Amino acid sequence: MRSASSRRLVVASLAASVFILLLWSLVDPGSLANMAAHAPEQQTIGQTTANNIMPPIADLNGQSASAPALTVETVDTLADEDSPATLSSAVVADADIDANVTADATVGLVAGAEETETQEEEAEEEAEEEAEEETLSLPLVNGKPIDINFLIPLSSTHFNFCRSLYTALINDYPKPTLINWGRKFEDPAAGRVYKISGIDEYLHRMRDDEFAFILDGYDVWYQIPYADFVTRFVESTKEDNHQTVVFGADKKCWPNDPSSPACTNIPSSPLPTDVYGPNTDVINQVYRQQYINFRPRWLNSGNIIGPVTELRHIYDQANYSITHAPPDQVFSDQMYIADIYGEQKLKMTVDYTSELFQTMTFSHRDITFLEDDIFSFPRKKPDERRLYAFNRITSKLAPILHFNGPKEHMDEWWPKMWWYSERNNPDVIAKSKEIYETGGAYDPDGNFIPWSDLCMNVDVHDVATGKILEDRNTSREEAEKKLAETKNVDAEDVPPAAVVPVPTAAPFPEAAPPPPEEPSVLDPVFNADALPPVINEDDVIADAAADAAAAPALDTPVAYTSSDGDSSSGEPVG
Repeated sequence: MRSASSRRLVVASLAASVFILLLWSLVDPGSLANMAAHAPEQQTIGQTTANNIMPPIADLNGQSASAPALTVETVDTLADEDSPATLSSAVVADADIDANVTADATVGLVAGAEETETQEEEAEEEAEEEAEEETLSLPLVNGKPIDINFLIPLSSTHFNFCRSLYTALINDYPKPTLINWGRKFEDPAAGRVYKISGIDEYLHRMRDDEFAFILDGYDVWYQIPYADFVTRFVESTKEDNHQTVVFGADKKCWPNDPSSPACTNIPSSPLPTDVYGPNTDVINQVYRQQYINFRPRWLNSGNIIGPVTELRHIYDQANYSITHAPPDQVFSDQMYIADIYGEQKLKMTVDYTSELFQTMTFSHRDITFLEDDIFSFPRKKPDERRLYAFNRITSKLAPILHFNGPKEHMDEWWPKMWWYSERNNPDVIAKSKEIYETGGAYDPDGNFIPWSDLCMNVDVHDVATGKILEDRNTSREEAEKKLAETKNVDAEDVPPAAVVPVPTAAPFPEAAPPPPEEPSVLDPVFNADALPPVINEDDVIADAAADAAAAPALDTPVAYTSSDGDSSSGEPVG
């Protein structure tokens, strides 16, 4: 956009041109008469053209507009064509008229330019104010607003990614950069190698004073605004001037060897030792998810934020380790980053209390859903309240939910989230429309990938349309037609513009399969034969009831209790 000073110069040049035109037409009328006397006979009397009366002026872009020199091709019908005096006076009179007309037109042009200048200045000021407000909404680090790059390692699209991206954009997160977008991998091990090497390469493109925010792409939701998340990070790392890299915290060390430094040489959790009662940090022998009572303290590499200088150290080392490892041992990128954390040499920590990240493996029972004004007074109107996933153990509302491990809770919880319950709210409808029309992401080279390329026109609230997107055997055009049919729209009515080719060789590039899911039940050495037997509490209750029926009658009823001492009710203990 041009500066205000350059626009003022344009207006000044217009005014000067008008003045010169008027002065020349009045001071030297004889020259006009002389040109008229020698005009070619074939010129038609009574015609005038705008090109012959417009002076050379500067256009609105500050460049000289090409206009022919001022000539008199025609004049109004003369009383006596043979009379030089009459011709001269007529020419002078007509020149005065033309000059006045030109002056009026040029003055109008100047006024229009001034109006345009005013409108552009207002638009420029409004854009600057919006950018300033957005910048000021983020906290300061070293005297200036924090600059964060949002990175997601992702090679191809998926319905769960579309949902993840939607939750980010509706909470005003910046459009992410997709590391490895469009790449194909020979095998899962190669995909995991490139996940680390791709991030590492991008980190070395960034400035030293920047920060990076790295999240998995298929199983992450963002439930509160971006500015609030960033503020929490800055506040939680201010003691070391924001130089620590923060990871999500898991309840189990996985997939590293239980005797490795990644599992043993790490800090203890700051949470109370009895936060889950007397069985805190004790394997639960009743409930299948045996680690539900463990305090989170092991590193999860699917959610990260920190300064780029420290992240480079971490990813340089992880990249070297994973690229030099035998392919048959590369079954998780997390293992290599956790090993680095176990060495305790770099500025790394985990989010023990879910201040930033809520990982879900063995933690679903820690979550309850609360309205956002539950602790405020006066409370909001019922239709203004929002429901959030809240950690009842740490009393934290985590900005980001990471569904590592079992995924069934993703479909179960989606209808509980505020963006679903408020999907008919006019503000949410407008924001959603904006996401579908202008949302998207970037590839590592900065090329924009629109929402239509990433997610076609799927409805993030409709699982049925998501299944169409996930079918890699379906071409782009076939998928568009199926989506149209699910919305009761004639497939022929789908506009051709909606069929946008994916910016890769294949309609949906083959992505590396996700790493093996953390099993619900594991012993320390992954020996299935050594696993403790899984006790079905319902069977225990039924056996106890049968024993009670066969036993002699007692004067006082006896209540069956579980091994934990709690009265059984059919609900797994924990």
